[in-house]
Amino acid sequence: MKNNYIRELIQKINNGNNSNITDHLCECADFFESIAMNKIEIDVHSIENLRESIKNFINNNESKDQISTAVWALGKLANKNEEDYFVDLIRKFIDDNSSILYQSMIALSRIDINMFGSEVGSLFDAERNKLLASEFLKNKSI
Repeated sequence: MKNNYIRELIQKINNGNNSNITDHLCECADFFESIAMNKIEIDVHSIENLRESIKNFINNNESKDQISTAVWALGKLANKNEEDYFVDLIRKFIDDNSSILYQSMIALSRIDINMFGSEVGSLFDAERNKLLASEFLKNKSI
């Protein structure tokens, strides 16, 4: 049952820019959050396949809104192995899209990387997010 569900999600994500893609990405986010909270168990291979489908979607999509939603969904998995990927997204979108930048920062926060200092982050504080991300990247390259 779970493997069929994952295969269906992968197929929906791989179909790309259909009118329901946001709904499908939200399904993935809910699914990843359940995994991260240990509410369900699923084999690692299936999770990897879904994770890779979302990353391919992010890497090959041009809609910034859809990319932001996909980054949000991927971040829900809270996978420490994705740190470099989210850092790369920050580098790529720091000057291009505040929503993708924010979702990438939140994803890093979910894996215990302090992106916002002692304050709570906000999508609506784009300048602060950009400043914090720049400082993070500067410290990362030291």
